[in-house]
Amino acid sequence: MTPKKVLTIDVKEFKEIELRCECGTCIRFPLPLKNELPKEQKCLGCHRTLWDHESPTRTRVANLLNAMRDWAGFEQKILGLSFVITEVIS
Repeated sequence: MTPKKVLTIDVKEFKEIELRCECGTCIRFPLPLKNELPKEQKCLGCHRTLWDHESPTRTRVANLLNAMRDWAGFEQKILGLSFVITEVIS
């Protein structure tokens, strides 16, 4: 049997979402997002445009942030949403 370390994180515990550009620069958005996602976002490192107001990337990021906000405010006791991170220990 392979030894594993398992970490389970409830979605309600997330305080921010981190997006990482190819250049390695991170942009962090607090959860819940208090303002609308910027219409245009440039990387703070390489200055490439990550998305503009019509970009499918912006739509996906906005949908993810909205889903995280909605789930964090959902007062359902029967069902919980979490992520499981498994690390195989060698």
